[in-house]
Amino acid sequence: RVGETVRELRAICDVVIAHVAPASRNADAQSLAPLFDGVVLVASERETTTDEVAEAIEQFAHVSAKILGAVVVRRRTRESRDPKHAVAS
Repeated sequence: RVGETVRELRAICDVVIAHVAPASRNADAQSLAPLFDGVVLVASERETTTDEVAEAIEQFAHVSAKILGAVVVRRRTRESRDPKHAVAS
């Protein structure tokens, strides 16, 4: 069913992006990866280990998924949400 939905979306959209549960927590990412042109890994700066990233890369290789890139996200702390601690970019 998901495959059919992805095919329908690809027929009418230039780009189809799916957000799935972390690769380390279940197999959804690996089972869905072949339906798409590639994978963008998202890692938490404070929570994701290099071993977890390496394992995800290996799992995607097993299903011949093309890794397009990676994004490292920083989890916002209570202090970073406080306007008096804001940093201009």
